[in-house]
Amino acid sequence: MGAFGFIGMGAILNTAILLAGCYFVLFVNRKVNEKVLKNFGYGVAGFLCLAALVMFISGIYVSLKSHERSPMMMQDMMRSQMQQPMQQPMMRR
Repeated sequence: MGAFGFIGMGAILNTAILLAGCYFVLFVNRKVNEKVLKNFGYGVAGFLCLAALVMFISGIYVSLKSHERSPMMMQDMMRSQMQQPMQQPMMRR
């Protein structure tokens, strides 16, 4: 697994942390009696769930795309190294 795979796994770990935070916000929200604070708690929980969903989808996307990009990146590096001497102007004596 390349560096991009580890980035994808890190995003999935952050998703778990956000969902745990969402759970605790909803848990505390159940104990609150004021309607304004309940609505605010539901808003915060919804935002955390949305952020967790975006993080999870991006983590999966990066993890899957990291396997496809690795060989292409190596080929691009080899091409650029081979083309560098040709791009330099020739010196005349």
